[in-house]
Amino acid sequence: MNRNQFTIPFLLLIIILSQCRERAQEKLPLHGRIVAIEAGHEPPLPDQPCHTNGGGAGTSSFSGAVELLYSGNTLACPNGAIPEHALNEDIARKLQKLIESAGGKTVWTRIEEIEPTPEGRMSNLKARAERANQAKADVLIDIHANAGPSPDDSGYLLIVHCTGVDSIHEGNTPFNLESSECDPDRGTRKFKKSLELATKIDNRLSQLTYNGGQISKKRDMYGADFWLPGTAAMPTVLVEVGFMTNKHDMDLLAEEGYRQMVAQALYRAVLDYFESEKG
Repeated sequence: MNRNQFTIPFLLLIIILSQCRERAQEKLPLHGRIVAIEAGHEPPLPDQPCHTNGGGAGTSSFSGAVELLYSGNTLACPNGAIPEHALNEDIARKLQKLIESAGGKTVWTRIEEIEPTPEGRMSNLKARAERANQAKADVLIDIHANAGPSPDDSGYLLIVHCTGVDSIHEGNTPFNLESSECDPDRGTRKFKKSLELATKIDNRLSQLTYNGGQISKKRDMYGADFWLPGTAAMPTVLVEVGFMTNKHDMDLLAEEGYRQMVAQALYRAVLDYFESEKG
């Protein structure tokens, strides 16, 4: 048998295997879907310390709350504080792997380089949203962890964009979705689909328990006039996974196993959302 006689069957086998692989991909639940993932904030600038409110420009203040320390934790700074940017990124990377394993494409929106000014912050957040817009993402999940002046503040929060009465900016105080600030957005597809996605996320997060512990919902969903959810074109939900200033919440968030469960809950919510679209 000459070389050509070997080559033709081999090429046919490659074609058949390739077609089988394509068919298998098409059967995956998120095939053809694009999910943008934002890991909130960014590593500290060179002249800033590593601490739990993220370190980057525009991050929230702990307002005197006690800083919880987890010496030896894989996400911790040398002093034992777990920075928000690292916590957010860990959950976001876990979610990214789950989305891609289900056949979906992901868009990583975080841009590390940032000018330490309000203008630089706004430009950075606009650029993050633009990454999702250019990729024509179907949805955007914006992952954060909360902080408060009282150690008693606890729970996860879900926020969707409402134009409100102020111009879009990072740090605006969230308001109840039933308030008049949401009226300009209430009838839009983006608002309705964002609320639908937020409801799916709420359903999944509310079921999480880890070693007998649970981070409960702080209160009903919020609307807010934030830069990233406001400038993103697709349905967007900002998820505050818990309070880093609350020992109960932070003890859970410091656990690798719990963060994996949070990522799994977000992934399941994305599946639920797209499954409901089929109906």
